[in-house]
Order: sequence, then structure tokens, then C-alpha cells
Amino acid sequence: HVCIEGETGVGKTTFIKEVLEKQPWCTVFYGIKELAACARCNNGTVPILFLDEINAQGRQFNCLEGLYTGGVVDDAGNYHPTNPHMRVVSCQNPKEYGGERREIEFLKRHPNTITFTALPDDYLASKYNLDKVLLQVFKKVPGLTPRELEMMQLMPDPHYAAYLIARCALPLSKQKDFTYWFTGRFPLKTPHIDIDLGDFELTESRQEICSLMCDLLSVRKKRKSGGLGAISLMGLPGDGKSLFAEAICRAMNLRRVEPHEIGTVDVDAYCKVPAKMNEVDKRKILLTAFHAGQVVIEEEANVAKPLESLHNAILMGYDEEGKSAEKDGFFIIRTQNDLTSKGRRPA
Repeated sequence: HVCIEGETGVGKTTFIKEVLEKQPWCTVFYGIKELAACARCNNGTVPILFLDEINAQGRQFNCLEGLYTGGVVDDAGNYHPTNPHMRVVSCQNPKEYGGERREIEFLKRHPNTITFTALPDDYLASKYNLDKVLLQVFKKVPGLTPRELEMMQLMPDPHYAAYLIARCALPLSKQKDFTYWFTGRFPLKTPHIDIDLGDFELTESRQEICSLMCDLLSVRKKRKSGGLGAISLMGLPGDGKSLFAEAICRAMNLRRVEPHEIGTVDVDAYCKVPAKMNEVDKRKILLTAFHAGQVVIEEEANVAKPLESLHNAILMGYDEEGKSAEKDGFFIIRTQNDLTSKGRRPA
């Protein structure tokens, strides 16, 4: 077993999907549900069970102990002798990220971790063909990930997108300085938004976020396994976040359907998922919307129980079993109240 640790966006999962999976000497199985199939694999290759976000799945993975004794026990309690060549590769973000992350007993007993660091700047600049503006923004905000760079290139105005995406990647305390730096070097003008939001009044202060959301929704079907597949709207209770999200969806010709109807209509659609929806139903709706290429508005995301492992997978373009979306276009709009509000946590 080996565990790959690294910050979000450094390419841990991409390495598995784009490099390891394509090797002729191995067969990659995705998720703990594939434990039995991986153990039984006898096709002449090395069977590898890949567990993404292992420290955010709410379990200790003691079932993997059998890797060292010749047999594993699945979630149904069935024993499976293992192929002697079977291996497990897991990925995790640092536990300091918080959320559902916890120390895994199996990893403590069998420590074997390698760390992925960010790809070199020169490589990323070349891979994404960054022009002068994008290159300077990238160097100014070193925390930008390949996902964010790819999204900038997909947007109708890559330079304006670079400004918005890079600024959002910074803490609030540094955003004003970044705006000053950017506007001192490059022209910046918020695009005029000619959009009908119905009864929702688009104030000047919301022009910028409206522009970004419209652009993200307009290019969502071009996004494959990279780019950004979600946006979070944070504010005080009652300031219209959900109404704003719905108004934009309607203006972008998305039809509202009930959560249980998502994926059953033959037009672009969105649904709202309330914070109090139970975990099983929410998981089902997210997976259905993912494969149908539809849009989900998750309300009060920092109140509801997080589904970090699932979110991380579907926002990368595949489900927890490693299957790609059946149809492009999936997107999540998450609304959440300010962290100072009672009962809220980082989402």
C-alpha cells in the first residue's frame, strides 16, 4: 500500500486517471465497493484498488488489513483471498484541511506516504499556453491550481476570468491589494450584463459575481475533467443567495425541476437541494445530476453534513467508482451563510 498526500489541485487523482490507469501492466479499481473485484482479479496484471480522499470517507479501512495476511473482508462480511500482487493506492489532502478528515488507523499501522507538490511554474505555463497577462497573474498568486488555469482559458474573457478567479483564491485580507496590483497593470472593466433576472434586482455590487456565474454556466459543457465545476455564494442569512442563484439559472434557460426529477427531463435543468435532505437522497441526486449534466443548487452547504469524497470526485469529472459523466455540463452552486452565523462551519 502507498498513500499519496498533497494539497488540493496538485494532480494526485489526475496522476491515477491519466498515468497509472493507462499502464498495460496494471488494472485499476475505484472505491472500496470494488474491493472484492480487485481481490479476485486474475487477468495477469497487477490489480490496484484506488481510494480517493481516504481520510474524508468517515471510516478507518481496517478491512484492508488482510492485504498483509492474504485475504480481505468486504462490507458485507464476506472473506476474499487476495491476489498476491494486489496493491492499494490511496490519496488524501493534509488533515489540516479539516472537514471530515481524520487520521486513518490503517495508515498509522502501515505508514508509507509519498508527497505530491505543485508542478513547476514553467511546466504549467507551457502546458496551459499562458499569455502575458495570465502568466503574471499566475506568478502573483502562486496558489493557483491547474484546474483554475484551465478554467481561465475556457472562459469568454480569459483575462477578466483570471482576475476574478485569482482574487477569489486569495484570503479576503489580500483581495484589495490584488485588485490594486491588477488594475495598475492591465485594463479591467466589468462586462455589461444584458440579462433578465425577472423580479430579482441586479444591483451594481452584484454585477461582478453575476458576470462570473453566467460565464461559468455558459462554458460548463466544455469542461471535461478539469476546470472549476462549482461556485459558492456566501453571505448573511436572508440576503437572497438562493434567489439570486435561481434567477441566474432561469436567465440561462435552465428549467427548474424537483430533486427527484433531475436527470429525467430532456432539457437543461436545475434543482435545489435543501440542507435538511438526508445523506442518502442527497448523494443519489448529486450522482444523477452529475451523469445527466445538470445543475444543482445546494442550499446552506456549511450546515448540511459534508460529502467531501463524493464532491471531490464528481467535480473532477468522475464518480466514486471512477466512471466519467455520461453527459457533460454538471455544475454545483453552493449557498452558505457567513461563518459567524450559528452552527456554520467551513464547507
